[in-house]
Amino acid sequence: MSSEQPPATAGFSAWKRAISDGFETAEDRHVSVYVRSTLPPLAAKSRQERVIDRLDDMTERGLLDGVELVVTGDRLCLCDTCTGTAGGDEVVDRVERLRDWQGPGEASAAPFFERREVSSDITGESATAIVPPRIAVALSFDGSLAGVFPCRVESEHYTVADFLGALAELEPPELSLVEP
Repeated sequence: MSSEQPPATAGFSAWKRAISDGFETAEDRHVSVYVRSTLPPLAAKSRQERVIDRLDDMTERGLLDGVELVVTGDRLCLCDTCTGTAGGDEVVDRVERLRDWQGPGEASAAPFFERREVSSDITGESATAIVPPRIAVALSFDGSLAGVFPCRVESEHYTVADFLGALAELEPPELSLVEP
């Protein structure tokens, strides 16, 4: 996770204000972490672990009410056979919901959930798939999607690290005991 953050666009600043309000009014503040695999290349694995650990820490401190891990796989087939199964339909619906999310400043996660045509010259078959990012997070308030990262807001790209930074800004400072 890079410590260098892109400049805060007006849209990202508006999103941060909206989530600040959401954290104050929502009864349930939940983050879903979407990963392609629970055993990606080792550099990516340690990044996944750091993200999940930070979110778990935020849950323990009461900022979040829950964190869930969702494994998407490398590619999600959009054919009727695959989406016709209960498990396939559920994960495709969830990923499509992330892909379709839009927020302030024309925020969109769609560029990071690529639709791709896959074909075989040998068999002549083809299929459409969604290729999700290696790791993505979705913030929900009371079951309504409030943010998806990575995303593009205006002309800037924001990462999962940017999302974690925005959440960290919402945490109340630690109370310290002062002796009288």
